[in-house]
Amino acid sequence: MMAHKDWVRWVFASAADYFKRVAEEQGLPVLVEGLDARTEAFLRASDRAEVRITGPFTQEVSKGCYKLYLDVNVLLVSRYDGDQKNAYSILNYAGAFQAAMGLPIGVWNYGSEAGDYVEDDLETQASSAVLFLDLDGARSCE
Repeated sequence: MMAHKDWVRWVFASAADYFKRVAEEQGLPVLVEGLDARTEAFLRASDRAEVRITGPFTQEVSKGCYKLYLDVNVLLVSRYDGDQKNAYSILNYAGAFQAAMGLPIGVWNYGSEAGDYVEDDLETQASSAVLFLDLDGARSCE
């Protein structure tokens, strides 16, 4: 079995969704490079996060068994706006992302192409979690 042609798209979309939720849970404006636009409102935010996702890189470790590697970089920006701001808030944000990176990330077949998740279609929903990814490498074996 060869690496699945849709893994790149599914992994990117799943990781982007996951890290956007991490930022949003912190009330932090976020963009994913290559996916979201840098709006004026985003650039004016005194605290914000930019996420860069590279990969996945695949390695067939045995016949039909793959390791997927993903690089995720998070740039945190925090401007100190005087006495009303907690100077340690950026560290709280960093801790939230650090904790999230230590957990498995569900990879879903997001998209609008054949084989992707379709709402109300039990066949695509049953197989929508295609693998779990951790930042040390995911394993997908059939």
